[in-house]
Amino acid sequence: MLKNLSGLSLMILAITLPVAVCPAQEQPLAEPEQTPASVAIADLTIPELLMLADQYRSAKRFTDALNLVRLIVHKDENNIDALRLLGDIAWDMQNAEQAQKNWTLVRRIQPNDFGANWGLGRLNLRSGQYRNAMYYIEVAESVMPADPPEIVPQVLIALAQSYRGSGLRSQAVETIQKALTIDPRNFDAWYVLAALRTEMARSQEDFDQALGDADMLIEIADNQLKTNGTTLAGIQMLQTACRIKLGVLNACGPILFERNPDGSLSDRLLPGMEKLAANIFDKIVDVMMQQADLERTLVHFRIIAMAEKTVEVDGATNPSTLMKLGSLQVATGKLLEATETFQRVLALDPMNKSAQRQLDALQMQQPEPTIVPMP
Repeated sequence: MLKNLSGLSLMILAITLPVAVCPAQEQPLAEPEQTPASVAIADLTIPELLMLADQYRSAKRFTDALNLVRLIVHKDENNIDALRLLGDIAWDMQNAEQAQKNWTLVRRIQPNDFGANWGLGRLNLRSGQYRNAMYYIEVAESVMPADPPEIVPQVLIALAQSYRGSGLRSQAVETIQKALTIDPRNFDAWYVLAALRTEMARSQEDFDQALGDADMLIEIADNQLKTNGTTLAGIQMLQTACRIKLGVLNACGPILFERNPDGSLSDRLLPGMEKLAANIFDKIVDVMMQQADLERTLVHFRIIAMAEKTVEVDGATNPSTLMKLGSLQVATGKLLEATETFQRVLALDPMNKSAQRQLDALQMQQPEPTIVPMP
């Protein structure tokens, strides 16, 4: 197999770690509070209209939000809050051109406005205009509010990304470490730090440090799965952490292999590197095996909807389709649902040994009830 890959050095494939941070898990939508029927929209003050429009935006009722903000702009065409909110809504609606237009209008009125600079910084960061992003995010960082508390690490992470994309890696590391001082278990921050340290690594000590960052990513993702159970978002987060760790391991080639006269890596290990190489290869195998397990779980998530539809269509009267659904529910962490499914199987087929074994195993996984002593 190695021969087909043109030498052992191809085991250490270079991997480019993306600048973009993995998107955070989307929060459930909050419906806006209803305006009393007795209160007409026209009777609301501008602050009340802004508050209601922002609630509509949070609930992704963008048309309602836009109508309210346009009403405000009609009353006061230079209202900074309204113009900023128009930019925010356009950003949410993936309309970068309109977002840029409105945020730029805000900056013309108030150059150091946090929201406008933060918006333009994210917009330029997403489009790969790192120097422009750096300019706007530095302004945003200088005036950023303390509330909500999560905004500070978000701004610092984005600023570190803009530094990284601009080739200012030392500044990027310093900035991301500031974010981790505020939020020590921020997954996105560790993601960027691991990527940065991998790019900057030149020695075994450097790679060990980058591996420590990648292991922290895996620990954070593992803890989320333990806390929240097996969820699609949790599996994807762990998959991302594994990909970063594999990237660090794959980047170790320069410290393991001799170079050819043209500067490329050969398939000849440097003298004395056999033990280290074996250790790195073993870690690569471990991570790839973990990735394979995660991919199987993701496949289960993709097909469980069809299994649920099958059971629904046949009226939940077929032990065979119920068994398949129950197995998928176990694989995706839906243990209570799986217990009910296997109980259905036994109600239809009391002698089904597979269902009974599955049910026994599930009951062993359930926590013991806590007994509170009587006073």
